[in-house]
Amino acid sequence: RVEFRDPALHEYSGCYEIDPDQEYIKRSVYNSALENSAPAVFAFCDEEKHWVLLQVESDGDNDGGMIQDPCAGDKQLIHSAGTDTYDIWSSFGEPWFSASGEPIGLYFTEEGE
Repeated sequence: RVEFRDPALHEYSGCYEIDPDQEYIKRSVYNSALENSAPAVFAFCDEEKHWVLLQVESDGDNDGGMIQDPCAGDKQLIHSAGTDTYDIWSSFGEPWFSASGEPIGLYFTEEGE
């Protein structure tokens, strides 16, 4: 579960699930759960070497839409500090930033904590 402290990002707080039908640069793509207020996807941007949260259009089936290029900037909401990791979990202890580069407050928890 992801929780954002910034009120502008509250609608993206919630659970994210691995999309079994999609990966990008050999890394999993994580779709927002249907219960989340706004649809979004976590994916890895290989050009910038960071994880990004992308705003996506919802079609109601939780597939998040196909990610063509997570580095395409107009849908990026936030991104992690630079990393080469294959698992998003390893980035949770690192800083995250808004699309404009400002540090943002967020925290990650496992469901049930």
